[in-house]
Amino acid sequence: MPQEEGHAASGSFGISQAAALVGWSVGRVRRLVREGVLAATRGPRGALRLSFRDLAQLRRLRDLGGERIVREGAQMWSAESGQYVFDFSPACERNVVEFAPREAPPEPCPTLDADAWVERGCELDATDRDAAREAYRAALEIEPGHVEGHVNLGCLEHEAGNLEDAEAHYRAALGAHPEHAIARFDLAVVLEDLGRDEDACAAYEAVLAADPACAEAHHNLARLCERIGDRAGALRHFVAYRQLAREGD
Repeated sequence: MPQEEGHAASGSFGISQAAALVGWSVGRVRRLVREGVLAATRGPRGALRLSFRDLAQLRRLRDLGGERIVREGAQMWSAESGQYVFDFSPACERNVVEFAPREAPPEPCPTLDADAWVERGCELDATDRDAAREAYRAALEIEPGHVEGHVNLGCLEHEAGNLEDAEAHYRAALGAHPEHAIARFDLAVVLEDLGRDEDACAAYEAVLAADPACAEAHHNLARLCERIGDRAGALRHFVAYRQLAREGD
């Protein structure tokens, strides 16, 4: 993958890719970054980057037995679902992370361009998936080839189980930007979820052709190779995955 949209040899991930890998929404991951739960960095063009350690932290948050709650002033919300919760017990608890209250965001401009609609969709992603979909669709009505609009809407459709729709959006993103690493990776994942193992293998191979250091592509391809009976391929990709995972620790 390119340095900016995929991850570098040292191991880093874009927000959309990290969200797909842990099965969360893009908006939820962005919210954890904004609140300081994840120590994201910026790529050369300013895109947020998450390290292997951040990805491991996301997986730990996902697998917590208890729900991780974030407190902002008098309000509390779930880091996992993005939903606000009632504070029945104000005392500090193990799963409560407290942050200073933020200033209220400015009212959105009534006339939005495609980029602004996509940003609005990202803000709504964690709390109102239907509204986020409408925001991404509004972006695509203005700019049918908007890459992030297709990728983010594809992620929502993927999570909702609308796999054919997700595939269509990922392919549309690649049609507009053939080198888009996140769309390429997400396409491979949705093809795997559709049970199209040969197509998924080819898509993961395309990911690795662009970036041989993509650990998750090696991992997923190892599983697919094992499933279709290619033991040598499975071993090769699993060894590559383990080596990259150790380098990222």
